[in-house]
Amino acid sequence: MESVRGINVPMYTTLRRTTVAFTMTVEYLLTRRKHSSCHWQDFISVGIIIFGAFVAGASDLSFDAYSYTIVFVANLCTAIYLASIAHIGKSSGLNSFGLMWCNGIICAPILLLWTSFRGDLEAMMSFPYLYSRGFQVLPFHKIISYCVSFSS
Repeated sequence: MESVRGINVPMYTTLRRTTVAFTMTVEYLLTRRKHSSCHWQDFISVGIIIFGAFVAGASDLSFDAYSYTIVFVANLCTAIYLASIAHIGKSSGLNSFGLMWCNGIICAPILLLWTSFRGDLEAMMSFPYLYSRGFQVLPFHKIISYCVSFSS
C-alpha cells in the first residue's frame, strides 16, 4: 500500500490490473513454455482487461515515479509468486493449504522485521480500539471463516 500514498486509488487499480500480463510473461520466462496458437483468446482477453483498466483510469492520470515503480515491483513480485506457486505445487504435490502454510512460515519473520523497521508495529500497538471487544471479534471471525473454508 506504499504506492497509494503517491497515486490515487483508481490509478492504483488500473496499474495492478496489468498483473495478468506480468504473470503470463514470468510464466513463460520460468518454464520456457510457449503459449500455443490455439490460446490466442487468452491474449485477446488479457489485452481487453488491460485496455479496460487504462480506460477506467484515464481520467485520473497523475504521475509519481516512485509510486508507479512500487506498483510495478508489486506486479512483478505477484507474478513471480503465482508462477512459483504453480510450479512448486505441481512438482511437490502439496495442496493449496500446504503451500499457504509454507508461505506463511517463511514470510512471517520477514514481515515481522519489516513492520518493526517501518514503525507499523508501534502504530498498531497504539491503536485506541485494539483491546475493545468489538475489534477483537474480527480476528476470531476470520479464524472461524478460514476453518469453515478449509473444511469444505
